[in-house]
Amino acid sequence: MKIYPTGNQAQYIDSYTQNEIGILGIVLMEKAAERLAWNIDKRFASGRILVVAEGGNNGGDAVAAARILKTMGYRVSVFEIGGIKRKTESYLKQVEIAKNLGVEFIDIDTEKSGADDYAGIFAKYGVIIDGVFGVGLSREVAGVQKTVIEGINRSGVFVVGCDIPSGISADSGHILGAAVKC
Repeated sequence: MKIYPTGNQAQYIDSYTQNEIGILGIVLMEKAAERLAWNIDKRFASGRILVVAEGGNNGGDAVAAARILKTMGYRVSVFEIGGIKRKTESYLKQVEIAKNLGVEFIDIDTEKSGADDYAGIFAKYGVIIDGVFGVGLSREVAGVQKTVIEGINRSGVFVVGCDIPSGISADSGHILGAAVKC
């Protein structure tokens, strides 16, 4: 039997694991990234991989997976949306490590790009890892994140989510404005 926790339950489990048991958040991130990379490696023998990430812990999972996949021989790039101002410490650490190991970070002018622009750029990849939002999302997706999500969906590329497709409420299952089709 598989158990799927709600967003609140998943956040509680993370908090308990870190604060009561004492396992650091960065260690949990590494474990999630290892499993994600392993699953991608088992399903895709080659091809270019793009990580689309925001600055939260879900993005950190995705960036860490990018780094692991690069060490496995994959051609991996990361696109940081940069639509949120506050980036988590764990996310920033994963970006630092990935850059130190030569993971490519691509720039896309978010001010001038629409969903079709993103779709055209993203279509050059074989797999997209969705690291935009995780189980903590509790607001409607809007702005640049919504445009990027629409671009991902229009790209026609196979998409793998880190934990839940970005834009889905982990508590209700409802789409919060826009959601990645994983």
